[in-house]
Amino acid sequence: MDINKKELHELFQGIKQGSRTAFEVLYKRYKQLVYKIAFSIIKNKENSEDIMQNVFTKIFELPEIKLPENKEASWLYTVTKNETITKLRKLKEDIDIDSIYNMTTDCKDIENIIDNDKYNRIINKLDEKEQEIVSLKILGQLSFKEISKLMDIPIGTVQWHYYKAIDCIKILIGNISMFIITTVLYLKNKLTNKVEMSQAIEESNVIQEDSKEEEKTSQDSTENSEQLENESIEKVEENTQTSETIEIETINTSLNNIENKILLGSSTLFLILTIIFSIICIKYQQNKKKKTSK
Repeated sequence: MDINKKELHELFQGIKQGSRTAFEVLYKRYKQLVYKIAFSIIKNKENSEDIMQNVFTKIFELPEIKLPENKEASWLYTVTKNETITKLRKLKEDIDIDSIYNMTTDCKDIENIIDNDKYNRIINKLDEKEQEIVSLKILGQLSFKEISKLMDIPIGTVQWHYYKAIDCIKILIGNISMFIITTVLYLKNKLTNKVEMSQAIEESNVIQEDSKEEEKTSQDSTENSEQLENESIEKVEENTQTSETIEIETINTSLNNIENKILLGSSTLFLILTIIFSIICIKYQQNKKKKTSK
């Protein structure tokens, strides 16, 4: 589907002159476009169908003077958007217009298009124009060229807004993900260290207890001095091995502590970057809204 500005102009001129054929061609060629615009906002197939029918009914019933003289694509977009907002207000009286592009939990018709939570993370950080562009692109599945004609802005501007919005959220989500991963690794590593230390202490205690029992037995027994001597040698070797094991475990513990500190530092760094990036995004949006309001 492509929006042909010249064709649209001629069709609306024909409708002004009372041509039913012009209206039928407009309906046939552009009903899908109107449906997609409505769906990008209301996110429901049945309601989008109703809105599409209402838009064309209004066009058919409008007096000649109220039909557009130029920029017909932009006019069609505005009429569809207003009709969609009217429908939303009928469905929910306390609807917040600033959040019409957000995803609700009951948006079952878009499950195959995008994940609800992921979409909301994108939309919530954008200004109104960026929300419209992202919504038309992702949910309406319109091309940059079509969005450019509907919103009456250069295609390069549409692409810039879209990719800036998407890249901004990708960086933000990436930082949050890395923060979560490093935090989990740090906690997992710390728990593993505690378990290993506990096992090492238990093993050391068992060896010490065995050593004491053997020593007591050797004191009570006076027979076979050679065997006692051999056992003493073995005990010395065991104690030496235990000492070496404890030293190795101490070194491993030190290395693990260093690794934990690195993970904790990385986790903290990603958290700080996420906070700074969020503040920059929020300030940018606030400044942009102030400029728009002026």
